[in-house]
Amino acid sequence: MFEVTHRAFTRPFDVFVTSERVRAFKPERWHFRAFELITGVARHDWVHVGSSAYRDVGPARAFGLTPLWLDCRERGGSGRFSSVRVASRADVSRAIDALLERDEVRLPALQ
Repeated sequence: MFEVTHRAFTRPFDVFVTSERVRAFKPERWHFRAFELITGVARHDWVHVGSSAYRDVGPARAFGLTPLWLDCRERGGSGRFSSVRVASRADVSRAIDALLERDEVRLPALQ
């Protein structure tokens, strides 16, 4: 499903981990651990983009990541999962750049 969805973003993702690929469903931590093992990127150098405060933002924060909440339905924030929130896919790249305070994070070559 995400294979189609990610095409709607202004800049494609270098890597993404799906439930199908890791055979687990969020909020399980395996998604985050799989990305960490696949890429070798330090947790402070990546932003987890997700549309669910419960399945994405909370678990990402608990794993030591910077979460970006893509709140397309504009449900608003809960102080419980305070995070950077954007309402459209068009704002995701800009928000990631601002969160990381640099233009780009380079991922290692993937096999």
